[in-house]
Amino acid sequence: MEETKKNIVIVGYPKSGTTWMSKLVAELLVCPLKGNWGFKIDNDPIEEGQDRISAYDCYKSHHTYEEIFSVDKKSIDKIIYIIRDPRDVVISGLYFFKFLKKSSIIDKLSPKAFKKKQMIKAVLSGNEKVNQWCKFSWKNHYNGYLNKDILFVKYEDLLQNPKFECQQILKFLNIEKTDKFILNAIDKQSFKNAKQTNNLRKGEAGYWKHQLSNSENQLFIEHLSNSLDYFGYEIIN
Repeated sequence: MEETKKNIVIVGYPKSGTTWMSKLVAELLVCPLKGNWGFKIDNDPIEEGQDRISAYDCYKSHHTYEEIFSVDKKSIDKIIYIIRDPRDVVISGLYFFKFLKKSSIIDKLSPKAFKKKQMIKAVLSGNEKVNQWCKFSWKNHYNGYLNKDILFVKYEDLLQNPKFECQQILKFLNIEKTDKFILNAIDKQSFKNAKQTNNLRKGEAGYWKHQLSNSENQLFIEHLSNSLDYFGYEIIN
């Protein structure tokens, strides 16, 4: 039975809303969220709905496109990629990751500034010191998934217009659901009602406007202006 399942893998750069999206897609499909693609964690906090009977299984992944097909023997039916403004990825990451163990005394006196510096480095050029999944830059991570039979969903669009984005997800998967069903699934997996884990915070957009300095923002314009423009993200000089 397991081999006949259609495996849907939700992929994103760390701190892009991958856990939330995985839970929402599993809710829409009424299928189990089996955990992480390619490896198993005991008592994995993202697992959900293991008693659901479905032709589908959902998984979460931070793997690059080059890695994702070789880390698991199971086949992938569809990939959905969630993309988030890289500047908000930085802000979310500095509150989530714990990477002060080898920092200097000066860094420990200003841990937030240190974390922000490390997260900016991770997003712009990769930084495994933050986390193993941050060894690749934000751009290099999403770039491998472009121009393929893969649905890209913007985190910000999912926040602002969840019904429409869920309809696009279901259309991509060739599944029909009523508006009532979709709205109920959105409500169940909203940040307000979803069971909170360490992987879920507030679910907001635009943190960076208040927490990045002008010089920090300029780094993103210098390195990622084309990417920001491609995905329709605001560029403030």
